[in-house]
Amino acid sequence: MSHVHAERTVQCPFSIAAEYTSRHLRGFEAPAAKPIRLPLGSLGLPVPGILQRRVQLSFWVHYDVSDIGRRHQDETHFQWNAGTPLLPDLGATLRFGIVSHRETLLLLDGTYDPPFGIAGAIFDELLGRRLAAATADDLLARVGDALEAEERAFRAAHPPIV
Repeated sequence: MSHVHAERTVQCPFSIAAEYTSRHLRGFEAPAAKPIRLPLGSLGLPVPGILQRRVQLSFWVHYDVSDIGRRHQDETHFQWNAGTPLLPDLGATLRFGIVSHRETLLLLDGTYDPPFGIAGAIFDELLGRRLAAATADDLLARVGDALEAEERAFRAAHPPIV
């Protein structure tokens, strides 16, 4: 089993981050499935571009509420199935943490089993983990960009009363 981790701070209040994330992730569900991207250029490989694969994604949100009824950390759990024996399936948790009144920390932690037994484990050690990390970073960047875009749109539609 291999692990992947990515994190990013976004300009979006914690109180709405999980809802914005759910809206964004719904776009990955069938029939409008979006591809998971593997940014090959970020690996320093001589092959430019991005490899893409449409995946089946399922997710659910867990709201963590304290004894006094205050939310302090939310999580979105998801799984994606690559639909091919060439790529691993991933189970992951996206956690949200409060940074400030307008910023949220996104923490993605996941696990996958490299395909092809020993050969897959060797590939994972040499390159696969870097591929998984680049894919996780790209996914988190896309989620973060979506959260920030939704928050900008909300603020534009609801300017502060002066």
